[in-house]
Amino acid sequence: MAPVCSKVFYCLTGGAELALLRRVFQIGWPATLEAVFVGLASLFDTAMVGQLGTSAVSAVGLTNQPKFICLAFILALNVGVTALVSRRVGAEDCNGASEAFKQCLFLCLMASTVICTVAFLFAKPFLILAGAQEDTLADAVSYFRLLMPGQFFQHLYITCNAAMRCAGNSRISLRTNIVSSLSNICLNYLLIGGNLGFPALGVRGAAIATSISYVLAFAVALTSLLSPACRLNIHTYRGWIPTRKLFRQLYSVVSGALLENICLRIGFFIYSRTVAGLGTTPFAAHQICMNIANVTLLGFDGLGTAAAALVGQDLGANRSARAQKAAETCVRFSILLAVALMCGLILFRRPLLECFSHDAAVLGPAADILIILACSMIGDGLCVSHAGALRGAGDTRFVAMASLISVTLIRPALSWYLCYPAGLGLYGPWIGFFLDLWTRGILNTWHFRQGRWKCIQL
Repeated sequence: MAPVCSKVFYCLTGGAELALLRRVFQIGWPATLEAVFVGLASLFDTAMVGQLGTSAVSAVGLTNQPKFICLAFILALNVGVTALVSRRVGAEDCNGASEAFKQCLFLCLMASTVICTVAFLFAKPFLILAGAQEDTLADAVSYFRLLMPGQFFQHLYITCNAAMRCAGNSRISLRTNIVSSLSNICLNYLLIGGNLGFPALGVRGAAIATSISYVLAFAVALTSLLSPACRLNIHTYRGWIPTRKLFRQLYSVVSGALLENICLRIGFFIYSRTVAGLGTTPFAAHQICMNIANVTLLGFDGLGTAAAALVGQDLGANRSARAQKAAETCVRFSILLAVALMCGLILFRRPLLECFSHDAAVLGPAADILIILACSMIGDGLCVSHAGALRGAGDTRFVAMASLISVTLIRPALSWYLCYPAGLGLYGPWIGFFLDLWTRGILNTWHFRQGRWKCIQL
């Protein structure tokens, strides 16, 4: 029996060495669990707000794309953080890694101040553009504005986590998100329905709970950064102001990543706006499915993160063959995860949906949509893992072009056509979702196999 199991394991992992598997697990499993906890926090938000009715679920759901638009620059910056810090760590240049991180964190602080202030002031027109209607606008604006102070701290802690992960402390991101998720769930219980003597604040309570949870997560990240055991030294006052050299290095990576994020946000914004036009009840069904999608698909983000960090470290140490092997191992694990999630979604979709709503008008289409989501899993696994490896190498422009073609053009246009002219209603956007993930998966896989990413210098 043991020889059979070892052969199966050998085939599933592509014959990867135990040392490589250990490296993948050290970064990959905390990053995967981190991503899942982020998704679970949003999932619990939706489930707990669901007790207030479909209008409240739709109001909270309408803020998702505006919130991610605010994150676009920070996520692009973190791709630069990952590429620069991992290369320096791979080259055993801890001082250079610390300096690059401090300057990136300073940029994050400045950018977050501007982004969150503008989003707070222009919340109402922003959410009207996102598709908020009369029965959801007031709650959506209230939720979004109360979320912005907390999102400022979220921007800071995810930048800290990106750097710490590349420096070898992969569990810090897991700890911060466990703290964030658990505190969010507890505070939701207290503030949404007014339990244990706390005021019943409804949708506003959910926003306050999320904001406080982000502050607590930042406190955990900052504590780890200040620890003497941390490889990144931020204790000195020197080296915080970004230099011209850093801007040049960041530009080659962040410009492509920012273009990718802009393409993603425009595409997702139009996509969400298309579904919002169907009305409050269909949008509630869509939002429940989208939250489930976020939790399941975010699992691949952890393996994409591992691929980025490992590829960056190995290229920094001039080991391109090892970098390719690390990326391929992450891809294999992504496919295994995709198959497991596909089976789980199909088999348990009904009980899962009943955690959010018992409205037959919501549950019927939502159950069918989860089958479409399940069939998208392998496409997303290929997309995210290969994109992570390319980003770790600094090859962000092709990933951006794939997103432009698929997310900004194909998904919105096809979703609108299938939803309205073709008369498929809510099913149309999810068919567009399926084709988008598979298109990006195929494009990123093809480009990764070309191997040009091995020659990029940072």
